[in-house]
Amino acid sequence: MSVPAFEPRTRVVVREVSEGYKRRPDYAEDASGIVECVHGEYLPPDTAASEFLYSVRFDASEVWEDSESNQAVYIDLWESALEPDDMRDVENERPRP
Repeated sequence: MSVPAFEPRTRVVVREVSEGYKRRPDYAEDASGIVECVHGEYLPPDTAASEFLYSVRFDASEVWEDSESNQAVYIDLWESALEPDDMRDVENERPRP
């Protein structure tokens, strides 16, 4: 078994994908969130290579412009849909209620 690229409390951003099967919802593209948990390593239905699956928490405003404050959106995303977000410091963010 391999090691996940991201651990809980790691800030990530959803990758931009220009063509092909994206493996993530369009509304999440470029959104920055925090890995809440690593579900494990699985075999996605469209590939022969296993991949880690993560639950990522996004502030609703990262996903929808007209969202209410203090709301969160959780999306399960494959590792290939994520990249590190080095632009924000997770340690200075408000802890999850």
